[in-house]
Amino acid sequence: MRRRNISFAATMIGLIVMLAMLAACAPAAPADGGAEQAAAADESEAAAAADEGGPKYGGILKFGQAQASTVINPWGGRLHGATEWNILHQIYEGLLYWDSGYNNHPSLAESWEAVSETEYIFNLRQGVLFHNGQEMTSEDVVYSFEHAMDESISAYAGWLSPVASVEATDDYTVKVTLKEPYSPFLDVIGRPAVLVMPAGTFEKEPFEYIGTGPFKLKEFEPGVKTELVRNEDYWEEGVPYLDGISMSYLLDDAARAANLSSDAVDFIMMVPGASWESLTQQEYKLFTGDTGIFFMFTFNVGREPFNDPNVLKALQHLVDRQVMCDVYTAGRCNRFFAGDPQPPTSQYYTGIEYFKEPDIEKAKEYLAKSNYPDGFEVDLNFYGAASDEGQIAEILQISAAELGIKFNLLATDHAVWVEKVYKGEFTAALQGLYASSPDDIFYGIMHPEGVSHGFAPNFDIPEYNALVEEARRVTDPDHRRELYTEALTIGYEAGWPLIYLFTYDDRMGMHPDVMDYQVDGLGTVRFLKYVWLDR
Repeated sequence: MRRRNISFAATMIGLIVMLAMLAACAPAAPADGGAEQAAAADESEAAAAADEGGPKYGGILKFGQAQASTVINPWGGRLHGATEWNILHQIYEGLLYWDSGYNNHPSLAESWEAVSETEYIFNLRQGVLFHNGQEMTSEDVVYSFEHAMDESISAYAGWLSPVASVEATDDYTVKVTLKEPYSPFLDVIGRPAVLVMPAGTFEKEPFEYIGTGPFKLKEFEPGVKTELVRNEDYWEEGVPYLDGISMSYLLDDAARAANLSSDAVDFIMMVPGASWESLTQQEYKLFTGDTGIFFMFTFNVGREPFNDPNVLKALQHLVDRQVMCDVYTAGRCNRFFAGDPQPPTSQYYTGIEYFKEPDIEKAKEYLAKSNYPDGFEVDLNFYGAASDEGQIAEILQISAAELGIKFNLLATDHAVWVEKVYKGEFTAALQGLYASSPDDIFYGIMHPEGVSHGFAPNFDIPEYNALVEEARRVTDPDHRRELYTEALTIGYEAGWPLIYLFTYDDRMGMHPDVMDYQVDGLGTVRFLKYVWLDR
């Protein structure tokens, strides 16, 4: 996924300082929008809340996205990244949700239980209505699982491949049975990999975007705009506060910042590093924090010259992560990578740190050992023409020239990125990827059956594969860490096709009167239901 869930398009793009949870909730407006007495009561209560400094109802949030969404696909958001997820999160919900610390919380399931290592019970909320007025039941959840598990339509089928069966034991209880122990299962549900929709949705023509989320889809014009309106029947009391959300697509970094500073929009994704200081001086709200999304150069080991391990080792020692961070985020990176892309605080951190500093002499030594001692010429894709990402690619281009390596930089639009780069049809690329768990990193990307293997095309080492397969079945943290350490050691020796750079900070910018924005740790905007406008 591109950043923004996994590469840049999507690539993704992210986030993370926990803001205050909303303190006061007023009752929702009447579902029929209707009776004068009820409307007057709502206005009175909203006014009282406003007098006390609490949330206010009403208003349209003008939201400037950093990439254009050309499709809304409940089963393909992983491929289209943060831009599409920013829409999907408002319309659909899963059984659980992740907070910014990657902890699971109840959503459409009010509780759950691991009956055994291979059996889970989910107890559904009662009285939850879809946007068409139909009540959600376990039948709808089973239907949604079945389609999310269908490889012919779902980008999430690989994450759900260990699921043996999903059964509705009554109207509000769902039992999931696994083929074998699968330690990441609840994390997969919390992402969420299964968005719940009414049974029969897929078979209808035209497709209707009906979920249980806080906002309903009013209009979608591919690549131009998305309009969402408040779900008056939302199950969570008191929210959403906004009347709606109007999303536009501002792909040019400078133009996106200018739209915020001129108040043409209220909220933007991915504040450009060059605009940070000026927006700060204008007293706009700017948020930073570790998104869990990291930048990396990726190479196709099925193509020359990257089928030569010594070429990959030379490039690993060549890159200057600090300079790239300074250019892209004005120095606001969260973590640099020296070998293991996991955070050092992870209980699975391997301690592998081969590349703490750039070492041009080692890079030259490895290239001299390769089949390309005098260098080579190759294309490198990066996402978008008017973005800071091209500058990161230029830094590699300049550094590599000292070794006789020529990278031809190709700015790549969203459609090509999704159809080509995400699917591994590239030679070299600069990408961003969201990965919060070791299974994402070591299996999801690097294993031939992983859902994101397009980021590491043709990497297939049997010894490595066996170790990360075993790690999926192991629940003991120490044992899993040992397996990952051995696997990563083998991978680097064989020629690791990813050069991890850094995690970038959440760089959201918003007008001072946009209140109670909360981050979700996924590089997306999941919690717009809690946002209100102090106007």
